[in-house]
Amino acid sequence: MKKKIDPATRISKQSFLRPIIIIKNIRGIVMARTSAWGGREAGRGPTATCFVRCCNRLIFLVLFWGLIHASAGTWKKNELKIAHPAVHIDYGLTFDPQTESSRLWCAVSVKAQNFVFLRDGQRFWADVELECLLMRPHSGVVATRIYRDTLLAGDYRQTHDADEYRLFQFRLPVEAGKYQLRIVVRDRISRKEAIWEEEFDVQLPDSRLAVSDIQLAHRGVIFDQNNLKYSRGVVLYPERLFGLPEPKLFYYFEIYSREWINDQPVEIQVRLRTPDHRNIPVLFRQQRLKIEKFPVFGTIETDTLPPGEYFLVATVKSANGRVAVQKAKSFWVYQNPADLRFRPYEAVLAELRLIATREEMAYLKKIPHSLRQQAVDRFWELRDPTPMTPANEVMTEFYRRVLFARMYFENGNLNDPHLSDRSKVYIVYGRPDKVLRNSNPLLRKNVEVWIYQRLEIQAIFLDEYGFGDYRLVEPFSLLQD
Repeated sequence: MKKKIDPATRISKQSFLRPIIIIKNIRGIVMARTSAWGGREAGRGPTATCFVRCCNRLIFLVLFWGLIHASAGTWKKNELKIAHPAVHIDYGLTFDPQTESSRLWCAVSVKAQNFVFLRDGQRFWADVELECLLMRPHSGVVATRIYRDTLLAGDYRQTHDADEYRLFQFRLPVEAGKYQLRIVVRDRISRKEAIWEEEFDVQLPDSRLAVSDIQLAHRGVIFDQNNLKYSRGVVLYPERLFGLPEPKLFYYFEIYSREWINDQPVEIQVRLRTPDHRNIPVLFRQQRLKIEKFPVFGTIETDTLPPGEYFLVATVKSANGRVAVQKAKSFWVYQNPADLRFRPYEAVLAELRLIATREEMAYLKKIPHSLRQQAVDRFWELRDPTPMTPANEVMTEFYRRVLFARMYFENGNLNDPHLSDRSKVYIVYGRPDKVLRNSNPLLRKNVEVWIYQRLEIQAIFLDEYGFGDYRLVEPFSLLQD
């Protein structure tokens, strides 16, 4: 019988490798060599024998000090995470018909999962700085914005949550010409940064009609000045990843009329260009522009779209067809990982076997092709704790763990059906309560101990050759039938 997500099996605590064990082994080897050399040197007299013993003791002391020093350095490094912040950036241009000037809007989403957090009482905090530089090729920096923010977390688990993020929004005035936008995100605790650069060209509209760049948004959490969540609203979404995680896409753009066009309407079209190059109508209407800046706002349901890269295309035409302007925006759709229209059946089975029984796996392997999707859906229906609601919490948590494990333990490989031992343990048992790490620089071995206090489980992983290939060494029964 396979282990379930919440196993009842209790496993006694196991001790993990410590530097002192390795030191004792080294000492035994050295003493053995000392005895052998001392025997061979017996014929040379006590002076030579004493000299050999002193040399061996000196070697032992050097090895002992080097091991302690190296171990201390490793633990010191492990106290800090490597901060390469997960940053998503989106930008675009808007136009003011009255002043005939353009503005650059920019949205920067900074995820907290890769920042270094320090503990302050019962809370954890990270110090983040965002610097925006707008430059021209021959004029240097023309505008600068610097923002500082403190990311707060009441629980240490929140510091690793990929869904926790902070959104920065700002606007900069620009004129016609070429620009370079540079965004620098700094972790002020670890003093590391991520840099993003983009070049673009600003062209002021010279016709009676103009359209701004399209802004994509989703329902997100809005923070107050004290970093407390107080409401949910429609906010810009630089990540631009929709589908089941974000089933509703909000889009917004503006139509500008340099002259009042009350006598003739304009034609507004919004269509969705699919990955297979089809065009799906989203909006079509004729509108009289009674104001110089006319806003267009709409929504698209993305939970039924096949996964892939999409383009939202907005087209505005004059009634006589002489003036036509167009803007496009790309985004991605991600759907249910158990949907066999988009994933190989073998890849789905490789993940389900971690929590399926032998009987279920035997049935899923021999099921006819036409009934596979039905069988997978039934597999998850039996594990749905709230069958009267549209959401399956167990399936959602399972694939959240799968995605996390592939990103952090499989080097981001989302397609390989093979899973490492650490990925399997994480998917089945979840996030450990405590992780202990130790390294032996002499033997080039790394050890990780995952402690699940509630389950009374200790999983010991050994990287025998120092290449990051951690294998479960104790207890072996943790991933066995």
